Amino acid sequence: MEQFAEPILLVSRDVLVYLNPAGQRLLGAEAEEDLTGRSLLDFFSADQYDEVARQLRRLEAGEAVPPFEGSLIRFDGEERIVEITAARVVFQGYPVVQLILRDLTERRRAEERYRAFVSTITEGIFRIELRQPVAITTLPELQVEHLYRHGYLAECNAVMARWLGAERPEEVAGRSLSSLRHYFRPRYLREFVQRGYQVHGEEYALPGKQGMRYFVVNAVGTVERDRLVRVWGSAVEVTERVELERRMVQTLEEQQQAIGRDLHDGVGQLLTSVRMLSENLSTRLQAEQHELAELAQKVVRFAQEASDAYG
Repeated sequence: MEQFAEPILLVSRDVLVYLNPAGQRLLGAEAEEDLTGRSLLDFFSADQYDEVARQLRRLEAGEAVPPFEGSLIRFDGEERIVEITAARVVFQGYPVVQLILRDLTERRRAEERYRAFVSTITEGIFRIELRQPVAITTLPELQVEHLYRHGYLAECNAVMARWLGAERPEEVAGRSLSSLRHYFRPRYLREFVQRGYQVHGEEYALPGKQGMRYFVVNAVGTVERDRLVRVWGSAVEVTERVELERRMVQTLEEQQQAIGRDLHDGVGQLLTSVRMLSENLSTRLQAEQHELAELAQKVVRFAQEASDAYG
C-alpha cells in the first residue's frame, strides 16, 4: 500500500486509521499523523455527508457497494472529485473499510469545458458509437450496413439536434443511425469508409423542407484493434453561402450575355454600314469604268460575307 500510486484510506467507524502517501497528498496533509484519528466525513461536503455515511454503514455490515463518486475537501479547502472503490478488509487483526480513491477532478473539469464548448459553438457536433465494432477489412458496402444496424447517435449539441429535426439533443441521443438516414445518407457513409474513416471539408447537399441545404462536414473514426468503434464529426451549414455564390454566378452570366448582345448589335450595325458604303462606292466606280471598280466589288463581297457570318 505504501508504494501504491492511488490513494488508499482505511476507516474504522468513520475514523481514519491509515493513509498511504498518495492518500496524504490527495488530502493535502504533510504527514500521516495530521489525518489519522480524524473522521473521514470531515473531508466531505455537507450535502454528501449522509450518503457517504450510509455507504460506510453498508460496508461495515458486510454488503458489497459498487464504486461511487464524492467531492473531497482538502486541508487547503480545494475540492477534488474522486471515484471511491470500497471493500471490507482486515487490518492489524481488526475489520476495517478500505477505500481506494481515483482522482477524477481534471477529467471532470475537461468534460465541463468540453460541454461548455459544444453548447456554445455554432457548428454541429456529433458522436456515433457502435454497439458492435466492425472490422476495417470488411467490404465498404457491408460496413455501411453495419453502421446502420449497430450505430447510434451517442451525443450531439443543440445545433446538430436542430439539423436532425429535434428541439433538444436529448430527443435524438440514443437513436439508431438507420432512423437518422435522412441526414447520415448511404453515399456519404460510403465515402467516409472508403477514405479511411476521415473526411475533411467535404460539402454535402441534403434535401430540406425549403429546398436543398448544404453542409461542410469533417469526420474521423476511432479504430481500436483493427475495428471501427466510434465516429466523431462536426458540420457547418453553408446554404446561404452556396446560394449567394449561385446568385453571383447568375448575375455574371446575365452581364456577359448583355455585353454580348450589345457587341453583337454594334458590330452588326458597323458591318451593315460598311457593306452599304462599299456597294455605293463600287457602283460609282463601275459607272466611271474606274480601274479600281473590280477591287471595290471584292470589298462588297467580303463585307456581305462578314455580315452574313456574324448575323
